Amino acid sequence: MVRWRWMGNCFPGVDQRLKIQGACLRVMVLTADTFGAARHTLQHFPVRVECVKTGADKARWVRKLGAAHVAAIGNGRNEVAMLKAAAQGIAVIGPEGSAGVLLGAADVVTTNVLDALDLITHSLRIRATLRV
Repeated sequence: MVRWRWMGNCFPGVDQRLKIQGACLRVMVLTADTFGAARHTLQHFPVRVECVKTGADKARWVRKLGAAHVAAIGNGRNEVAMLKAAAQGIAVIGPEGSAGVLLGAADVVTTNVLDALDLITHSLRIRATLRV
């Protein structure tokens, strides 16, 4: 699950990462679609877009997909339950900031969505960050 948009548009660089990840992973975008542009923006990418209303809806999707195999990325308060439910929860502190409570729910915190997506592609980075 990816928090990938700013004001309804993809951040530069997100498109290339979604193409790479979509070729070998099942990528889902769970969004309230505040700007009503998610499906249109992502129509040419190998991702599934699901509109959800609440954070509980996002956590239900994680469990439905098999939480042990899900990495979730987000920055909002409504993503706390999703990050807690996922095997790997990645919080992003981006242009909008990040909900403080989300940082405590995350396994890893990044300062932008590109770094968060790269953690998924280069899983040894997560391993290095979480090493005890």
